[in-house]
Amino acid sequence: FLVLKAKFLRVDQDKDKECNHHCMGSPQKPVCASNGRTFMSRCEFQRAKCRDPQLEIAYRGSCKG
Repeated sequence: FLVLKAKFLRVDQDKDKECNHHCMGSPQKPVCASNGRTFMSRCEFQRAKCRDPQLEIAYRGSCKG
């Protein structure tokens, strides 16, 4: 059981590396995601979507409410 747990942990860490896009210098144009969270740039949204493929852009601009 411990071996399986270690493998899952490693997969999560690898995914974090894959999803670690550098967003420095990307345009600060906020988008509201389907989870109700505002991302300050499309790049930041893409980084979150990499970890959660279900995530979509609801609309441009900050989330309301």
